[in-house]
Amino acid sequence: MEIFVGNLSANVTEKELQRFFKGYDKQASFKVIKLIGNNVALYYGLANIAPDKLALKAIRKLNNKSLAGRRVALHEFQYRAGNNERRALNWRNVTWQKVERRLNERRQKQKKSSQHEPVYTAYENLASRGF
Repeated sequence: MEIFVGNLSANVTEKELQRFFKGYDKQASFKVIKLIGNNVALYYGLANIAPDKLALKAIRKLNNKSLAGRRVALHEFQYRAGNNERRALNWRNVTWQKVERRLNERRQKQKKSSQHEPVYTAYENLASRGF
């Protein structure tokens, strides 16, 4: 199971991450990843621990512990697929596969709004009065 290690400081190395997971690293691999966005660099780590029971135990025991002066957040790493990410390219063209809960509600609102008289601008109101 892969574990997400969030809130890392910039100077954390893979060796320090391995020392942090000491006792849980029998068949493990570690990576430190730098994510750059909006001129800010964020650092996080991935720890791949072989037996899932051991990985879950590590999450429970090491969550909110201090590593290089910062409290780290641990949870199971979840991959983001292109069809799962709203910010992916062409996400508006992807059809929604689940049941739309408010479909009828939206249609009713649309019908009600189309029954009203059209809204005029201030210029059209003055023109209709002869000004």
